[in-house]
Amino acid sequence: MQESDTHISTSLLLIGPSMIEPKEYWPEDLLGIIRSILSHKCPCPARPEFAFEMTEEAALKNYFIMKKNNFDLAKALTQQKNSPLGFGSEFKPPSIIEPLFHLHPNWNHVKSILSNGSQWPLEPISEEIRRSNLEEALAFSNHKGATDKPEILKNYATTTSFTDTPWSFLLTRLGL
Repeated sequence: MQESDTHISTSLLLIGPSMIEPKEYWPEDLLGIIRSILSHKCPCPARPEFAFEMTEEAALKNYFIMKKNNFDLAKALTQQKNSPLGFGSEFKPPSIIEPLFHLHPNWNHVKSILSNGSQWPLEPISEEIRRSNLEEALAFSNHKGATDKPEILKNYATTTSFTDTPWSFLLTRLGL
């Protein structure tokens, strides 16, 4: 094999039958940057304080965590930033992947999400809209739970008010 056979050109990217020149999106030393990213070892995430079981004990534990943080979820999550609850925790740190993605037109937005979390303009919804959304999710059927056991979601959508749930101190009840 000749040296030219092992060289991968980053000046052209094959997409289907056509070729485009993505020079504005790809860094010069693409393979070197990827090697560098892959060689970066990330520490093992810490265990989150929150419990994620559907039990009264978990609900009580989560309640006391929230109480300790004045029911400020952002504060509680910030204190657990080195756990899987930290923003962008499923990715390498932005400073490590930035050399690969910094030329992408949406990089600054993605970097902000990885560093600070995503911001969603939320406002309360009516019970009618909530039920309609759940019915739409059932009709869409893009979730195993909705297709394997639709009666559970359908029952919840038609008979349960969000505030009636027995897990009232789980994270969802505390403002999410």
